[in-house]
Amino acid sequence: MTTPAGKTPVVLTFDDSDRSQFQFIAGPDGKLTVDPTSGLGILEAVQQIALGQKWIDDLVPGYPVTIFDPPHGAYPRDESLIVSGTYQGTTYHNLAALEVGAEPMTAPDDRATDFLHTARIQAIPSQLDLWLSYLERRPEERYVSDGDPDRLVFPASLAKEYRPRAGASELTSPDPAYELVRLRG
Repeated sequence: MTTPAGKTPVVLTFDDSDRSQFQFIAGPDGKLTVDPTSGLGILEAVQQIALGQKWIDDLVPGYPVTIFDPPHGAYPRDESLIVSGTYQGTTYHNLAALEVGAEPMTAPDDRATDFLHTARIQAIPSQLDLWLSYLERRPEERYVSDGDPDRLVFPASLAKEYRPRAGASELTSPDPAYELVRLRG
């Protein structure tokens, strides 16, 4: 990710939902269940992740889809289906899946980061105000770019939280209070 030095990246996602994506229906006994014809119902029944990939491939050939946003945050019972699979000849492989609403995401190289459950903040005023003011009061918890996408710099006190990447190499830091890692090249 290329982010100017001194800036914090923000990723925005937009959800466009209607009844075709998610709704409950009442059974004869009045019990509510997920409508099997809704997007979530189909996802639960046949893991429509591959069909979404096919639809995008048909509309935008060559555009790789690597992030999945489960409808209304409902994951299939077998979460490995979010990562990869094949359905009706369409194969997909996702690097991450998005939670509905949680908290700011941990750093990508943090041991606590779980890309299958990528945290994100809902873009509603109460949540934005809560988390933006939280990060304003605690700047040490906010990622700030050094401007070099191939370098990782972090306080030495956080070294135990760092998850080394394949191909990364530690460099000598000019300041012992910070760790310095070359991610590529």
